[in-house]
Amino acid sequence: MLFNESRHTSINEIERFIPISKNTDFKTISPHIEHAEQIYLIPVIGKAMYDELDEFYADVDIDSPDLTEIQQTTLALLKTCQDAVIHLAFYLGFDMLNTYISDSGFRRTESETVKPLFKYQETNLRNSL
Repeated sequence: MLFNESRHTSINEIERFIPISKNTDFKTISPHIEHAEQIYLIPVIGKAMYDELDEFYADVDIDSPDLTEIQQTTLALLKTCQDAVIHLAFYLGFDMLNTYISDSGFRRTESETVKPLFKYQETNLRNSL
């Protein structure tokens, strides 16, 4: 994946593209990231380019000031792809991210201090992704 919890601090990386709580567990969004990559990104850029970006992401210190010109170009493409993928991931996972699934069934996530969005807010947010 072009986001990886073990390689980088992915929640911080995700924040570069979309506002997200620091309390978000990467495991919550990662299935949706993988899904977005599989059904949208790879068909557009091809498996070979995806593999090259994935390898670059895994092997290169993307925060290094000493990147070559080719590495800088690859990094720009990586960031463009990450931006698209994370927005698509939240769009694809929109309903599931607010759902708790257990042996006792499906539940909506809610607390005393944090309430779910109103329907119009859900619609507006989904349309903005």
